[in-house]
Amino acid sequence: MTEAAVGGPPTRATLTEIHAANELSMQVWRQGEAASSEYLSGRGFDLGTVVSAGFQVGHAPSSGVVCETLAAHGFPLRVAVAAGLVRATASGAWIDSFRERLMFPVRNVHDGSIAGFTGRALPSAHRDAPRWLNSRTTSAFRKRELLYGLWEARQLIEQHHRKLAALVVCEGPLDAIAVTITCPAVAVAPAGTALSNTQAQWIADLATAARLPIVVACDGDAAGERAAEKAAALVTSCVQRPQVSVASLPQGEDPASLAVTNPRALCEQLVGRVTVNAEAVQAGSARAR
Repeated sequence: MTEAAVGGPPTRATLTEIHAANELSMQVWRQGEAASSEYLSGRGFDLGTVVSAGFQVGHAPSSGVVCETLAAHGFPLRVAVAAGLVRATASGAWIDSFRERLMFPVRNVHDGSIAGFTGRALPSAHRDAPRWLNSRTTSAFRKRELLYGLWEARQLIEQHHRKLAALVVCEGPLDAIAVTITCPAVAVAPAGTALSNTQAQWIADLATAARLPIVVACDGDAAGERAAEKAAALVTSCVQRPQVSVASLPQGEDPASLAVTNPRALCEQLVGRVTVNAEAVQAGSARAR
C-alpha cells in the first residue's frame, strides 16, 4: 500500500469513515474461521457456541489483507491510518497493524458500531509480539471509555433478562465470553486497563436498569484479587441498588480456564447456583481431555 495508491497522505477521518473501515476489516478477519476455531478449540471453546452467543471473533493473518481490502474498496490511506488499522514501517511502507492475532471487536454501546479492536497474539505470532494489542487511541476508540462485551451484554439482557442472574466484570475478552456462554450471566471486560470511572458507571447503569447484581471476577492470584477489590470499590461508588461482590476463584484459575476445567464451580462462584450451559460444558470437556 502506498500513499498514491490509496488517496494521498494521511489526515483526519470522520467517525463514519472509521466505523466503516472497522466493519470491513472485521468482515475480512471473520473469513479466517479455521484459524479462529483452531485457537479457540485449543482453549476449550467452540467457535459456533461463541458466535451463537452474539460475539464476533476473527483472525488477522500475517499478510496485508486489511491494507489491500481497504484500498480495493476505495478507502483513502488517511482513513486506514486514522482508524489505527495500518501503520508505517521504517522503510515507509504501510502494513496491517494487527497480524497473527485473534481479533475481538470493541463496540460503541450506543449503536453497536465497532469503535476499535483488541487482539490476542496467536502461537504463530513473533515471539516479541505483545500478548494483547489494542487499537491505538482514535476519535472512535478511547479504551478507558469503552468496555468489551457491553453492547453484547445489552442485547442479551433484552433477549433473556429473566434467565440472567448477574452482570460479571472480568479482566479480558476471553473471560467475558467464557462467563457468558457457560453461566446464566452476561459479562464485560476493560480493554487492557484498570477499570476507569467511566467504565464503572457504564457497569452500574446497566446493572441498575436490568436489576442484576454485579460480580467482579479477576484472575485467581494476588494481583487479580487486588484488581478485583479495587474494581468492586469503584463500581460500588457508582451504584445504589444492585449488590456488588467479588468472586473467589481457585489459585491459578481465571474465568476462561475455570469454564473449561470446572464450569459448575465457575457458575456457583458467580451466580450462587449450578446452572450451566450444557452445550458449552460438553464442548469444553471434550477439548480439555
